[in-house]
Parts: sequence; structure tokens; C-alpha cells
Amino acid sequence: MGTGMPKTEYANLLYREFQRVLLLPIVSLRTEVRTDGIYIRFFPLHLSFHKIPLEDLTAYGARTYSPIREYGGWGIRYRRRSKAYNARGNRGVQLHLRNGEQILIGSQKPEEFVKAIDIALAPHASLRYSTRMRLVSQRFLM
Repeated sequence: MGTGMPKTEYANLLYREFQRVLLLPIVSLRTEVRTDGIYIRFFPLHLSFHKIPLEDLTAYGARTYSPIREYGGWGIRYRRRSKAYNARGNRGVQLHLRNGEQILIGSQKPEEFVKAIDIALAPHASLRYSTRMRLVSQRFLM
């Protein structure tokens, strides 16, 4: 090969360059807040939206995070009882679900995202009250 690197290291380098040059320009994270849930589509990995029902939320809030330190980079990332969808930047909305799972959704406008969730939850008055009460106590932990 003439590169002075082991073959596996060279293959890893080529793969990372392939991702950077060919995949990053077409990767997009689309999030919609509707009256029945939060919909996430991470193109080209998701061809359709994934739904998080509003009834499953126990808390949510905007936050700044470290994609590399907390999740090992951008993309769809998994940790124990936690998942992150992030395409760029270091801001997003943290969701806490009834089953104990946490989902971080990257957003360039997290405050607007939180307001959209507030509006979507308005018809669910009792759910909204308990969700916001828990959020106030958890906001400082994020």
C-alpha cells in the first residue's frame, strides 16, 4: 500500500472519509411536533417518521450538551437507557419518557421546540401539569 499504516487502520480511515464526504451533506434531522406526538426522521437512515406519543412524556426541556463527550459524536447514538438524534450543533431538547428512557433530539432552535411541545400538550391539561412540574425539578439536573 505504501502508506505505512496497518490495513485495518487504513480501512477505518477510508470509511471515515467516505462518511464525511458522501454522507454528511445528505444527512438531515427532521422533527415535527403534532397534537398526538413528536415525530423524528433522521434521513437517510429513517425513511419514515418515528413517533414518540405525548402521553409517554414525563419531562422535557431545552439544554446544551457535548455531542462527543456525552454521546461519542453525531448521528443516532445509544447509551444505557438513553438515545440521541443529533445532526449538528450542541443544543437540543431532552425528553424523559414514562418507561425511564431519555431521548435527546438535537435542534438549532430548542426553545421553539419546547414551546411547540407546550402547545401540543395544551389539550392534555392534566398531563401538561404533571409534565411541567417534573420539568422544573429536573431542569437543573441537565
